[in-house]
Amino acid sequence: MSLTASLFNSGLFKGGLFNGGLFNKQSTVSIVSLLFGAGEIGIIYDISNFLTMFQDSAGTTPVTAVAQPVGKILDISGNGYHATQATAASRPVLRQDGSGYYYLEFDGVDDWLETAVIDFTSTDEISIFCGFSSTLASGTRGMLVNLEQAFPRRLAIDLNTTSTEIKSVSNGSLAPSPASFIPSAYPIVMTALTKISTDTNIIRGNGVQQATSTGNQGTGTRPAAKIYLGTYSGGTLRYKGAIYSIIFRGALSSADEILAAESYVAGKTGVTL
Repeated sequence: MSLTASLFNSGLFKGGLFNGGLFNKQSTVSIVSLLFGAGEIGIIYDISNFLTMFQDSAGTTPVTAVAQPVGKILDISGNGYHATQATAASRPVLRQDGSGYYYLEFDGVDDWLETAVIDFTSTDEISIFCGFSSTLASGTRGMLVNLEQAFPRRLAIDLNTTSTEIKSVSNGSLAPSPASFIPSAYPIVMTALTKISTDTNIIRGNGVQQATSTGNQGTGTRPAAKIYLGTYSGGTLRYKGAIYSIIFRGALSSADEILAAESYVAGKTGVTL
């Protein structure tokens, strides 16, 4: 049985409480409290909130409308790890889809955002929740999110035109053993859960567990490193497509936290779980 199957298939999580109301629609305040209220390290970016975005990396020119570049987006988790892009030509652009949902458009050429160095050395666990829609050209790859390419420890959500993969390794001599699946449609709400000490990689799509991997991830904790959106930290593997919402949390989320976070991201993405 999978890591989460017993919890999700039990009566408590299968109906009533989670499907009926309390966690069906998550407010920003409640999701921040739930995921980061105990001092967890990480980030939340809310592309639907114009007050969190600026056209320049210094944060002096607010984003006021679609089609404007985003040079800075504020982290609303309470940790203060804002993402920026100093080069004007490399800033993603704010867009709105046909259903009215806002997203950042990455061009697959030179667009990306990055944080300052974040100290994840107190944990070997990561949970990522993201609403996205890939438009990568056939045969190409792109990094949706990447915890800096700093050997011996690295973590990435690696996309190509046939699969979405969570890759995690803590020792540079080891090859990542990814958990991967092929999305049937976009946009999608994706969850990635990883823990080094148990060699766990789990990937979920639209509220359903899709794949697992238990390949050797080595030992140790996560690094103190930058988070990159839309690129590998070396400046390659640029992502092409939309990011609607992203949460990156330095903890392995519990069943109720997963359901709540997926509901929150789905509400920002226009996906029905």
